[in-house]
Amino acid sequence: MSKGQLYRLWLISQGPIFHVYSKDWDETWEVIRIARKAGFKHSGIMSINQKGILIELRTGVKFVHLLREKEDQFLSEAEINSLALIANEVLSKGKEKLNELMLELSKGNDSMELRKDSKGKPEVHYGFS
Repeated sequence: MSKGQLYRLWLISQGPIFHVYSKDWDETWEVIRIARKAGFKHSGIMSINQKGILIELRTGVKFVHLLREKEDQFLSEAEINSLALIANEVLSKGKEKLNELMLELSKGNDSMELRKDSKGKPEVHYGFS
């Protein structure tokens, strides 16, 4: 069964999304509380496994716009400029939320602690998709 070629083209811009593990329930709820205070309103628990409790930190900042439905459909330069301005505003708002989160996490003497690897170094994983 062949679908044929699709011509829909979307512009999607959104704030940051983080996936973090916590070691116990107290830490989990504290991370979620701090994240929501910083503007990551759509944060919550995703799963529990041998690594700990997986939390997703997500802002509600998002812009989705259909740019093209058909192959022969085009946008004017003015439309492109307007959409780019909005998409960049969304990215800026996401960066503001990220800065607020970093500020909230840095407050107090008992900041969050990163898990250590077998050599005693903080274990950090970066994944980009």
